[in-house]
Amino acid sequence: HHSPDEPSNIADFSILDHYGKTPYMLLNAARFVKERPKTLEALRPRPSWEEVENVLSRGISIKLICAALRDLIAKSNPKKSRALRRLQILDMLFCELEGDEVELSRRRRVVFDRFLKSA
Repeated sequence: HHSPDEPSNIADFSILDHYGKTPYMLLNAARFVKERPKTLEALRPRPSWEEVENVLSRGISIKLICAALRDLIAKSNPKKSRALRRLQILDMLFCELEGDEVELSRRRRVVFDRFLKSA
């Protein structure tokens, strides 16, 4: 059994509430940084956007991007799961805790240009 402030091996951080928000999006960052920093850290996307962007920037085929992303996901969790649900892409692209609107818009463009447009 683990504390609610520690990352879970079974939690689905990509699940949305009826407002279209993930658990990470629902956090009040200022309050959680001060009062429960471990909770904020436990919900932070892993792998990070920087790691995902690195894969997307390699100039490789979609098939190789997908394999590299699954490898990255496996390295970022204790059970080495390669499940795509572990890639918190909605948080990386839409959560204000990850950056301001300019940064989030840039990230969405990167995903479109380097992954979706090529598919």
